[in-house]
Amino acid sequence: MRDPRRAFALILILVFFISGVSTLALATSHAEVNQALSVLCPTSAPEIMAALEVGFAQERIEPDEVLHLIRRLSTVQGVPAEKEAILLTIAHALEVSLPIKILTDNVKEGLTRNILLTVILNGSGGQPRILGLVQRASLLEAVRDLLCNKGIFAAKEGQAASAATYLPYPRFDRLISEIADCLADYLEGGGSPLEGELMIKQVRLRLYTLANKDPSFLIEDVDLVVGEKPDPGRLTPTDLTNIVLAIL
Repeated sequence: MRDPRRAFALILILVFFISGVSTLALATSHAEVNQALSVLCPTSAPEIMAALEVGFAQERIEPDEVLHLIRRLSTVQGVPAEKEAILLTIAHALEVSLPIKILTDNVKEGLTRNILLTVILNGSGGQPRILGLVQRASLLEAVRDLLCNKGIFAAKEGQAASAATYLPYPRFDRLISEIADCLADYLEGGGSPLEGELMIKQVRLRLYTLANKDPSFLIEDVDLVVGEKPDPGRLTPTDLTNIVLAIL
């Protein structure tokens, strides 16, 4: 009869082995990102990598995604300083705890469409207007700060996520991303930054549509920021006009 203690010991060894392999794979992935950065932008690689490590720990971005982006940037034509500036912009967003998926998606879309790096980075003020990475990052930060000024914050560790004005980080980040992206789409579609009422309608429509389709996007979060009833804690047309004018 097989000794159950020996079988249990073998299971523990296997678990530790698998865990060790996973840890090594993760460390290697980080090392690969660092190596790719050192080749693409040696001067700022330590600064960018430090910010990325924060993003990895917060699960705002995955090493594989970053490595893919760096390799894409390495192969496209363009000024090395602009490639470096793109990564520095993403790094700064991570340093100030912003959700960055719409930033990385914007870069990947621009590269796929063969848009000039300077336009991906700084945008274009022509018609149609194109918002660059710098403007989009500023918009994310402005929306985040606006929500905080309204008394809506991300829940910290150990803090009750059910508190009326505190949301868990994933839900808080999703609100910021969707509001900022909606405003960016509005501007790129030719909308006037002075039409605050129209902007708030667009934001409200987008958020409630998402809440009705996506169970993870809670309607009570939408009510908190753009509910139909007047509330000093909710976003106003003037709020949106002010933050949009500030980035243009």
